[in-house]
Amino acid sequence: MDRYGDGGRAIASVAALLVSLVFYRGFHWTATLAVIADGLRSAGAIMLIVATALVFGHWMTESGVPARLVTWTWPIISRRGSSCWR
Repeated sequence: MDRYGDGGRAIASVAALLVSLVFYRGFHWTATLAVIADGLRSAGAIMLIVATALVFGHWMTESGVPARLVTWTWPIISRRGSSCWR
């Protein structure tokens, strides 16, 4: 947390909402809850994707699958004369 706390962020979000209600004619105050719900739904989906990727990456590392894959493919790669992994 920074030294200003969360108050500045809250004021900025309320100010942005007020500016959008005043200056953008296509955005009505009745649509505010729908926009907030849509944003929360999108943020939740992104957080679910990131959390799933973190869990999958941790599982892959702990299971040793990448190391076994390299061990399994190294004879094939080294036979071709590729020196990109050395």
